[in-house]
Amino acid sequence: MEKLQNLQMMRAIAAILVVWAHAIDLVAKRQIDAFQVGWGALENFGAVGVDVFFVISGFIVSLTAERSRSVTQFLIARLVRIWPLYLIATVVVFAIDPEARSLATLAWSVAFLQVPGLPAGMPTHPLGWSLMFEAVFYLMLAGAMCWRSQRPIPERVLIIGSAAILVAGVSGFHQPMNIIGNPIIIEFLLGVVIGWAYRRRPELPAWATSALFVAGTVLLLSTAMYGFGSISEAPQTLDASLSWDRVRQWGIPAALLIASAVFRKNATSVAARPLVFLGDSSYSIYLFSFVALLLLDQGWDAWAPSSPDAAILVATAVAVLFGVLAYVLLERPITQILRSRIVGRTATT
Repeated sequence: MEKLQNLQMMRAIAAILVVWAHAIDLVAKRQIDAFQVGWGALENFGAVGVDVFFVISGFIVSLTAERSRSVTQFLIARLVRIWPLYLIATVVVFAIDPEARSLATLAWSVAFLQVPGLPAGMPTHPLGWSLMFEAVFYLMLAGAMCWRSQRPIPERVLIIGSAAILVAGVSGFHQPMNIIGNPIIIEFLLGVVIGWAYRRRPELPAWATSALFVAGTVLLLSTAMYGFGSISEAPQTLDASLSWDRVRQWGIPAALLIASAVFRKNATSVAARPLVFLGDSSYSIYLFSFVALLLLDQGWDAWAPSSPDAAILVATAVAVLFGVLAYVLLERPITQILRSRIVGRTATT
């Protein structure tokens, strides 16, 4: 599949939003006055980047599943894509954050699982909570691939996902159904629907994509201005207590924005290249920016400027740069080696 430059730019923006939200936390936890902390609901608004990632993943991975030669090849390729870097980032967080030094939590975390008995429990690497849902979505796609039917794979995974959410709701979202059937899975399924439509018509008129973009932007910015409750808090998504609200307030607008990017003519300008590169680096930025922010937090007095708003922006920039370095030095070479030695061998077999 040809790389969709527009989609990569959306991934870059989503990653930066997440980093920005956590950079704001450095100031907010110190109870320092800053415009970005006090105005509207900006303080946690950047968490919407995770919802954008979920929709993008639903789009890209569902198309990947349709092209995969086997379920085994698909699952190994996805594992190679997300697990090695997550393992490294999780171990680093375990090593440098005194509050994260629980061997039991570490063991469950690297397996994309929650500690039993803690439906709102967070993994060692706090951003790893989203990868639990990512792993569940991959398994749903694998189930759809194993389901021998004339129905197309997108239709099969929509049925599986809907059934899981229904069963989880009836059971009260008790572990592990709070993850397997969490309503946040709908955001992935929205991406699947976009991919299904994309296969039939890869481009829409400019007025249609502009309308999708405006609608998504207005809906999201309205939450930044008027508030969105506690839907940005990961524990309230993990235990499914606010997942429906999150899908409604952030998931649907995120899907509108992704649809506008997917169905728009591909960006080819030179000015788009930096964002496309950041989009390529977005997974490393997502994971390793948190490591950088931990270090900046521990050395706050040594670097923080007098202006708290400037401190937020500096921390965001440094953390993004740290993520880019992780992409160049870790993610890209590791992924290339594993793909050639493991995924390539599996495909040949």
